[in-house]
Amino acid sequence: GFNRAHAASYAVIAYQTAYLKANYPAEFMTAVLTAEAGDNEKIREVVKECREMGIKVLPPDVLQSRENFTYIDDKHIRFGLLAIKNLGEEISRALIEEREKNGKFKDLADFASRINSKNFNKKSLEALVMAGAMDSLGERGGLLSNAELLLQYNKDLLREKENKQVNLFGLSPFHPSGDIPKGDGISSNWNAPPLRLKSAPPASLDDKLKWEKELLGLYISDHPFSVFSAKLQNYITSVGGLNNLARGRNVVTGGIINNLRRFITKGKEIMYFAKLEDTSDAVDLVIFPKIVKEGNVEWREDIPAVIWGKIDNREGKNCLICDKVVLLSEENVKGVILGILRQ
Repeated sequence: GFNRAHAASYAVIAYQTAYLKANYPAEFMTAVLTAEAGDNEKIREVVKECREMGIKVLPPDVLQSRENFTYIDDKHIRFGLLAIKNLGEEISRALIEEREKNGKFKDLADFASRINSKNFNKKSLEALVMAGAMDSLGERGGLLSNAELLLQYNKDLLREKENKQVNLFGLSPFHPSGDIPKGDGISSNWNAPPLRLKSAPPASLDDKLKWEKELLGLYISDHPFSVFSAKLQNYITSVGGLNNLARGRNVVTGGIINNLRRFITKGKEIMYFAKLEDTSDAVDLVIFPKIVKEGNVEWREDIPAVIWGKIDNREGKNCLICDKVVLLSEENVKGVILGILRQ
């Protein structure tokens, strides 16, 4: 009958899936990540599982990433280029096609001289840089500060290729190298002029993580709460440790407050719903008007905090009701620990 056929079919699929995960874990998890693309919550959970399996999920890379999540080797998976917000399909495909046709980009100048797409503009270039996709070609802060220069370099060289002529590069910030093309053609041994970038300060780790969160949906290179986790681990419960606690249990935990959503109650009071995320997991956080009216916190995205709260359960999933919050900084960690110990 129908039920038996269903049970047999699902048993076969379950066996095949388990076999693939056991014997080809990195390839399997790459497929799972691709299937869940667009759902940041699911992606975060799968990335966590990859980490537990000893597989690193790396930021996108113009030298390795394909459109979707990309298997690199048995220990590494990379984000695909299509995962980068503000980049777009056309420029992603143009970049991959150029790399497959003419080989990997040798350096930044080679990259800038070979991308021929109307969508290679400031918005797409900044998205690549900020998401970490060009880390193999340069430092993010320096590349971001030189975005206009890189685009002009690209524009000048494409114009030269189209016209098969050479302008006097001395009139621009670039200088010729190799043989100067003669006549109306481009000599076979002529190289693109060297690219000279302006000096710029490197991007901070905080900036890199904020950019990754904005453009990829989650932190990849590190986690902004990791600096606090090491100091607080003996005094607070990790967010991942909240999953199995009973409803009504009082806890002290900490993490980064994200996905902050403001609501007005029927009584015209302000409350918030948010996510509290540390290096282990994320949990829904509820901040009722009473806590908001205390006025000792400027509620905003990406703030590290220690939360005193109570476990609740909504839709079969644990959440945290906030009773008290203290924002964290490197200067006040010791004071926060003392406050925890006193209670």
